[in-house]
Amino acid sequence: MRKLLTVLMVLSLILSMAVMSVHAEAPAYKAKAGAATIDGKISEGEYGTKYEFNKDNTVAFSSSYDVDPLPFSFYINWTEEGLYIAYELKVEEGDWGDNKLFPQFDMNPWDVLGDDQQGLFFSFFFDATDKIRFTIHNHGTVGNSEASGSQADLEDIDYAIEVEDDGSTVLEFMIPVKYLQVKDGDIDASDKKLEAGQTWGLSAFLIRDNKGWAQIGAPDNFVSDVENPFHIGSLKLGTITLEEETTPEPEETPAPTDKDEDKDDDTDKGGVGAPVIAAIVIGVIIVAAVVVYFVTRKKDQ
Repeated sequence: MRKLLTVLMVLSLILSMAVMSVHAEAPAYKAKAGAATIDGKISEGEYGTKYEFNKDNTVAFSSSYDVDPLPFSFYINWTEEGLYIAYELKVEEGDWGDNKLFPQFDMNPWDVLGDDQQGLFFSFFFDATDKIRFTIHNHGTVGNSEASGSQADLEDIDYAIEVEDDGSTVLEFMIPVKYLQVKDGDIDASDKKLEAGQTWGLSAFLIRDNKGWAQIGAPDNFVSDVENPFHIGSLKLGTITLEEETTPEPEETPAPTDKDEDKDDDTDKGGVGAPVIAAIVIGVIIVAAVVVYFVTRKKDQ
């Protein structure tokens, strides 16, 4: 009986550890240096790394979901002016509408927020095929003070969206740096700038039909299982690193040839100059004179 109880306890421990270990790794994103063209098209070489968001690399807010997250891809670029972001996804007809579908980013720009605080959320609502609504949550910033402890619309986001007949959608936009500079209570990041080599907190999220998924280090069902689930330390945010600007390789200069196309006297192109020609002519005359002299002398003898 004791052996049976021992075996059951060991199995229970193993199962509980397995359940606890079901979570995704916190991501490490990279942002390519350089502005993107906001035209609803993703051109070759315009962005850096392509990141995927799907059921294999996300955790669910709740383990009770009977659906997987809508898969999508996204890219991030940066300049001193702000973050350039592009999404590629297929939006079903029923997903368009107020609060039905919205990707998000939870950020901790320059890591100015503490682990016991909520992050700076940006949400992008697919309200209609020709209208995206942008909002900021939780903290006031240099660009918007109304979001402190709340949510506020951002009316000046430059964006472009292209939607195909089958729902395939490309969304491009830029988040100005003024919306990253948290200015809330004792926190003032108004003097912060985006610079190459910086690394700070950022994770991708998705809300669809009131269900949520995220690329974070917290376990599945974290909303119920984790204390203060939306605190930065509880979520275990990923990171973003602003990459250095790459310098294009210089083009090779073709080696000079000895062909003198213009047939002039320029010796630097391999042509024969007038002084050289004159010397050759004089030499030929001297040799000829010597030959004539010896031939004539031999006849006289």
